[in-house]
Amino acid sequence: MMEKCILNPERDCLGLIEARRLQKELEKHESETGNSLTKQGERIGSLETRMAVNETNYLNIIAKLDDLITKVASIEAKPAKRWEKVTGQVISVLVAAVLGFFLAKFGMTI
Repeated sequence: MMEKCILNPERDCLGLIEARRLQKELEKHESETGNSLTKQGERIGSLETRMAVNETNYLNIIAKLDDLITKVASIEAKPAKRWEKVTGQVISVLVAAVLGFFLAKFGMTI
């Protein structure tokens, strides 16, 4: 349906036709923009969910690493404890041998 020009009613109003075309184009762009924003919102929501899962996994990994560090430190300490025990026993044997030697030299027996 064509609208007639206000200044010259015998002619069609080209400005009104162009305004209607532009209005339809604007509505199309608004619809596309709304769809695009909806999709972006969905993608952001998905990323947030994945980030939360990754953070949980990261915290679990850190906790396991802390546990492993504690266990490794304990394992590393065992040889040192054994060495201290062995050296303590060797020193005790040496002291007993020296005492036994001196006691035997001076004629004392146990």
